[in-house]
Amino acid sequence: MSVGPLPREDADKDKDKDLLMHPTLLHIHSCKIIGRKLARLARLCADGILTVPQFTDAVLEIEERQIHPSGVVVSATNTREDWTNVSLKVAGCAEPCVVFEFLPYAGKFRQLVS
Repeated sequence: MSVGPLPREDADKDKDKDLLMHPTLLHIHSCKIIGRKLARLARLCADGILTVPQFTDAVLEIEERQIHPSGVVVSATNTREDWTNVSLKVAGCAEPCVVFEFLPYAGKFRQLVS
């Protein structure tokens, strides 16, 4: 005869759910690792080793395989000066964990937040 879960087990499950809803050091660490990968790709693009379409394809692949499953959000925009700005943050956080900009074909890269 089963009596169901004990109240203590339910409380532990609720704590586990809370941890998943809030950024943890693991999420931030994942964000930084992914940021380093994207920064390497951006440097390759800035140096002319990767084309912009190759860079975009690589980012989309990383986004599908690593970014979404790890709870990281990536955004990319272009500035008025044609720099590509890439920002990564943990879902639910206001502040980014990684921000960098690069100027494709000009060999310029700058890390803004790491």
